[in-house]
Amino acid sequence: MIALPLLLIIISLLTSADRIFGDLLSTLPNWIDSLSFGEGSFRLLWIVIGGFIFFGYLWGFVQPYLYPPVANYRPHPLPASAATPTGAVSSTPTVYGPQPLSAYPSVQRKPVRIDPIIMATILILINIVYVLFVVIQFSYLFGAGQGQIPDGSSYAEYARSGFVELVMVTSLNFIIMVCVLLYMAESHRILRHINNSMLYILVICSGVMLYSAFTRLIVYEQAYGYTYIRFLVHAFMIFLGVLLLVAGLRIYWKKLPLAKCYIVLALTAYVVVNYVGMDRIIAVQNLDRYEQTGQIDFEYLNGLSSDAIPVLLQRGATLLPETYQTFRQDKAYLFEKEQSWQSINWADYRAIRALRNDVHS
Repeated sequence: MIALPLLLIIISLLTSADRIFGDLLSTLPNWIDSLSFGEGSFRLLWIVIGGFIFFGYLWGFVQPYLYPPVANYRPHPLPASAATPTGAVSSTPTVYGPQPLSAYPSVQRKPVRIDPIIMATILILINIVYVLFVVIQFSYLFGAGQGQIPDGSSYAEYARSGFVELVMVTSLNFIIMVCVLLYMAESHRILRHINNSMLYILVICSGVMLYSAFTRLIVYEQAYGYTYIRFLVHAFMIFLGVLLLVAGLRIYWKKLPLAKCYIVLALTAYVVVNYVGMDRIIAVQNLDRYEQTGQIDFEYLNGLSSDAIPVLLQRGATLLPETYQTFRQDKAYLFEKEQSWQSINWADYRAIRALRNDVHS
């Protein structure tokens, strides 16, 4: 029951991601139509539902829940006249009312844990679908970067049809894996090995799907150019791959602090993305693509930040002579910017120095 919604979501995404996988699963409705659902099927359904209801009812008698008291009441002594008979003396007065909280059995809330048998069932069903998808992917996965794509598909169709879906499936796998690693209860050694093996298969299949999505995006960039959003998606996929690798290590080394590793990796990825020089890389990749295909979006390059100006000046004179002067005039505003030394910008400084050197040369 838990695996069924996950399978529906995963199969739907993978079917949209790969046409061959969808064609393979399209034969299932024909097989289902050959089955006949008679009165016995509905009776079986009622038996299953009723069995769950009565099992839950009887289990409440086997392990009843003990509710803790609402408040900690103190005992109240009775008046002396009512506590003892006339003429009698009592050293300990009779008490009435609720007993103190210590008199009740202590009820400790158990932490949330996932049953290992339930988790093994879910992982086995999901991995059957993933292994089938990965086997189909290997038929043309490694040839996509050289332009070998499925017959009847263009670059845009091939890249867009499955990129988003594969990233979503990989992210879902990552969430499942983290939940299993953090919240799965202790189990027998054989069952623990089964769950660990299923997690390793999940990591491998997720890595293959992530690589497939990465390859599709490269094909799309080679056909339509490089932009900010595509660069950030590349960075996100690399970051997700590293997180999957750390999760795979956590399966073997149980003492590996998963949360601390992810916090360090997230901070490192944030710093790297901000200091790697995204605009310069985009400019270089688009100029390399122009040398190979003769296609370029100069308006987009002209809108890049100051990080890309030295590269565009260095290679623009030979590659884009007709737009080279226009580009220099558009960037002349950097000389007119009045900034104090406290707000100096290293990218602007390098861009101004490159413009001055270009004018002198």
